Amino acid sequence: MQQSKSSSSNIEKNEINLGDSSEKQDQNQVPNFKIVIKKDDFDFEFFNAIQENQEKSNDIPIEKCFQIFNDNTFFILNSNDFEKNKNLKTLARNNLDKTPEDKRKDYNRQVINILSGLNKSYKVATLPKLPYGKSLSDDEFILLLKKCVEYSNYHLKKETIEEMKKKLTKYYSYVVNDIFSQIKIKKDIIQNALLTILTTDNNKDQQDNYDMLSISKISSTPLIQMEFDKDGKNKLDINELKEIFCSPIYLENYKKTLKDFIPEANKRNVTFDVLKMHINNYFDNHLIYFSDLPKETMAVTCHTGNIYISSAYLYEYYNDKGPNSKLIIREKIILNIGHELAHVLLREISKKMNENFFITSNNKNKDIKNNSIPFKDKFTNKIHPFNSNESGNMFDFNFFNNYYFGSIFPKEADFFLNIKKYQTIEKYQEELDNLIAEEKKSNLTEDSVNKFKKITGRHTRWCIKSRIFEPMED
Repeated sequence: MQQSKSSSSNIEKNEINLGDSSEKQDQNQVPNFKIVIKKDDFDFEFFNAIQENQEKSNDIPIEKCFQIFNDNTFFILNSNDFEKNKNLKTLARNNLDKTPEDKRKDYNRQVINILSGLNKSYKVATLPKLPYGKSLSDDEFILLLKKCVEYSNYHLKKETIEEMKKKLTKYYSYVVNDIFSQIKIKKDIIQNALLTILTTDNNKDQQDNYDMLSISKISSTPLIQMEFDKDGKNKLDINELKEIFCSPIYLENYKKTLKDFIPEANKRNVTFDVLKMHINNYFDNHLIYFSDLPKETMAVTCHTGNIYISSAYLYEYYNDKGPNSKLIIREKIILNIGHELAHVLLREISKKMNENFFITSNNKNKDIKNNSIPFKDKFTNKIHPFNSNESGNMFDFNFFNNYYFGSIFPKEADFFLNIKKYQTIEKYQEELDNLIAEEKKSNLTEDSVNKFKKITGRHTRWCIKSRIFEPMED
């Protein structure tokens, strides 16, 4: 991706003012995407040198990767070519908002007071509602936090509540007591994790969300456009994402997956056109960010509908220079988004799950035994059984034709790159089978960039809900 050369013109200023977000706007006028960047936070000498040295550098630190990505995306958002996408620009700008400084201390105090009320109670409390598809205002979050604590006090065991209090105490100083000083895109995911901890009685799910409280880096700009080759042929942008996920193979597998979770979808005639409408609306109204997610988490969808992808891919993007590597990284990003869209479409189409993000998915296919789906390893006889109640798992099972993709190799990346050319599921599955049969004979060697889904101990993290049971032999 080419770097902008306009950054260096303001080096001598103590603060680089790329617009004042406090300017009053006409009610009918779409606000500009504006950021104020302090000189100390912005390494201009690095940006000037990066293009010359990018072929020589073998290790661009992740902090620099975030800076380069934010810098490039900022200039794309403000380019003349992007003027027609004012809604995305507005969404991106709004996700940089913070709680007014004079109110932060009071909100933080309220959070600590509410959490200190975690004590076993027998006062009946029902599961609170966290609506899908929008951020909570600060007051809405405080009110919902109270209801979640009341629910915990009634629903969870005393020992679970006591353990929760101990664990949350260590987060007070650097997370819970600092929620309201974060930009909204980060505040959203921290609030999501905290509320989920209070409303689940699953120990592993709770730990997942404790880990989410520890994230520190989130790209301040979303995925708008990324270049994966010199001629721009494999560019990844919003329009490309729409076309990919509205292609026949994705639509067929989303439809098949939704039938397992929403049997009434058949009666409601959820057609390809309906799915296309939801997919296009998603990319018009939600954004995708990179974040330092917990080590074993590749992607997560927040209650806002925004998707967070592991910044490990951002690091690979700026450090792996070969054309094969670039293509693999591109497809790993897309496949993660595709997995998360299975969650999104379920939330969009199921009225019950749309109304309350705390409600988890439940596979209603009676042919599936023990809540388990058996992914078959591409190259060995191992079977990897995943939780069938997770909609992303079922989508992967369908999309990958039951294969477990722990890694992505160049020919596979090229195969997925051309997904739009396939018009029938039969042809797609036939060619995927042939490709894997061919690869089995090749004794492929796995490099770090090939790694995709991770298995650590008893579970994997494609996204935060995707658990895997013990691998077993076929």
